[in-house]
Amino acid sequence: MKMLVPTSGAASARETADYVMQVAHAMNAELLVLHVIKPGHASEAGELSLETFQIAAADAGIKVDGHLREGAVINQIIAFAEESEVDLIVMGASDGAIVDQWISSDVCGNTNIPVLVIPYQVFA
Repeated sequence: MKMLVPTSGAASARETADYVMQVAHAMNAELLVLHVIKPGHASEAGELSLETFQIAAADAGIKVDGHLREGAVINQIIAFAEESEVDLIVMGASDGAIVDQWISSDVCGNTNIPVLVIPYQVFA
């Protein structure tokens, strides 16, 4: 099984990485982590978030591949998921942020790949 985890930056990666590793371990899944950089923005936050997942995966003994892409966030998540033939997209929601809810909803509504949204309360 392949799971895709889009990440929005280092802070959210620190919040979700351990939980995502538990899910990946329980499902015996290969993990793909994606950070989408908006055009004209720096890549440092994305690189840090990928590194956070790499460390957590190494600690958990899970295979993980990190990827950076540039473009429109929702389009890139869906395109990458379909190109990589993932079985599940796992997204973490932050503390009531409308943008995160909108991104999760748009991803869910625009792909046939199942999307699991981890509620913020899991991390609080």
